[in-house]
Amino acid sequence: MELTGGEEYCWRRFTVPACTPLNVLHDQVLVPIMGWARGYHGYVFESPSDGAVFGPSGRGAGAIDMMHVPMHYLKVMEDRNIPLALLLKEVGDMCYYTYDLGDQYEHRLVVEQVLRYVPPQEML
Repeated sequence: MELTGGEEYCWRRFTVPACTPLNVLHDQVLVPIMGWARGYHGYVFESPSDGAVFGPSGRGAGAIDMMHVPMHYLKVMEDRNIPLALLLKEVGDMCYYTYDLGDQYEHRLVVEQVLRYVPPQEML
């Protein structure tokens, strides 16, 4: 994950299962590794291939900056049951993640490696 448009280069590398829902990726992975406050700002994920935008709708409308959604996006589809694999499947695949819809901190998420699933019993 790379923060774009900043004065300094900022990136993080992480590993998550492809089945991770986008709302969980945001709340339990991306926000903590960047050191931000959980549950405060709104966010969206955007597919560069078709422009689809996923984020909180209804349930997440309580974020302090959700009033900015209509200024930036025509439609935001609920992300609660959308797995990361819908946006990122293969090495080189990329999507955008915007945190803080007022200040628009845009990130680029890129798949560097796809690991094979190893069932827990094979790990022993």
